[in-house]
Amino acid sequence: MPEHYATVNPCYHCMPLGAIFAAKGFEKTLTLLHGSQGCATYMRRHLARHFHEPVDVVSSSLNEKDAIYGGEENLKKALRNTCKQYNLQMIIVASTCLSETIGDDIGAVIKDVEKGVPGMAIPLVSVSTPSYQGSFSRGYWKTIKAALEKLSGKSSPCAQEGDKGRVEKPFINIIPGLVTPQDLRWFLRLGELLGIDFHLLGNYANTFDAPWETSFKLMPEGGSPISYLREAGAALATIEFSVVHPEADSPAVFLQQKFDVPAFRMPYPVGLDAVDKFMKVLTTFRGEKIPGEITENRGRLLDAMADAHKVLFAKKAVLFGESEYVFSVYRTLREWGMECPALVYGERESLLKEEIKEKGITFIDSGSMFELKEWINCNEVDLLLGSSVGASLSLEFGLPLLRRGFPIHDRFGAGRVLTVGYEGTLSLIDDTANMFAAEIHASFRRKLKESYLWKV
Repeated sequence: MPEHYATVNPCYHCMPLGAIFAAKGFEKTLTLLHGSQGCATYMRRHLARHFHEPVDVVSSSLNEKDAIYGGEENLKKALRNTCKQYNLQMIIVASTCLSETIGDDIGAVIKDVEKGVPGMAIPLVSVSTPSYQGSFSRGYWKTIKAALEKLSGKSSPCAQEGDKGRVEKPFINIIPGLVTPQDLRWFLRLGELLGIDFHLLGNYANTFDAPWETSFKLMPEGGSPISYLREAGAALATIEFSVVHPEADSPAVFLQQKFDVPAFRMPYPVGLDAVDKFMKVLTTFRGEKIPGEITENRGRLLDAMADAHKVLFAKKAVLFGESEYVFSVYRTLREWGMECPALVYGERESLLKEEIKEKGITFIDSGSMFELKEWINCNEVDLLLGSSVGASLSLEFGLPLLRRGFPIHDRFGAGRVLTVGYEGTLSLIDDTANMFAAEIHASFRRKLKESYLWKV
């Protein structure tokens, strides 16, 4: 493939979008983007079309004048106005390309605001998220880590006598990554089933997928309590679904280094092997066997893998999207006997190439769907798996597109798709096999007419 100096139609998104995902996971928390109004509008558009929910994102609204003289006053004014209009418990202040390029020191501004603004009792967390440093996935991990750096401690005694002689219930930190709201509900149900208290850092199940309300609410209910961040250093362990992102951005590694909380970094629990490893880690804290309901779901997945093998074996799928999810789905498809000749992702800092040892795979780390188009022109492909960004390639080449990831603009219910666990993997294998089954039945007569036997 020729070398390209520009990314055309990327399958990834800006770092501040990841900060918004992270902020929506906590109760009464908003993201304030220190940049132009267009940045916030772009993020809100993608989120609203994907989740079909209203999304509030605050902007400091920098203009040409502020780009020259600095946007400190804009940021201070935006913070004051946000605190007046919303009843918040935390504000995530994320930088953008513009504010980073002109050199605004957000951390220093926040310190001035915390000292000089009356009533500024809520925590203000600053995070550096210029898009030229990475994708929205990195923005998510950096924001969670920044919030923990600001707030975390051992304020809640864990599994031992407290100052008042009471015993707190042990808990495990779960940092889920960029999963769906339905996935987050699955984690909570799993914790209840196993009798383990999961502290999700954070949980946007209801803030991005709220039930119908008859009355207007300025902010949707839901999100993990801010206390989860303050108590994170007292956890039994931290399980983080991140393997291909650098440890420098890892919240779990931070908690391990500062509070000696054991860190478990693993792939998303997608696929038989990944879910098995997740369950194995959980059994070390539970001390009992996995409940029968879970083993039954595992058995159903094995049965489905046997059923679909004749349709899926040796099929070639191209994966594109956020590198952590691409890695997890790649492992899953290889379990089914499928091939993944090309992987497209937009994080050059990702360790995906190092984690995947298989030869003969094309890695397009620019995230450019135009480069993928050139690759498809010269190679055989049976399936595209990724977000709606691949819809144009699907139409152009007549390839089936299995929509997973973010964003999905041309279908409904993206936030209610279960992708993790044995159940989520079962849904994935059914959807994948049905893609090929539909093609077999739709093209049977055409292929028969084109065959030599029909002509004879």
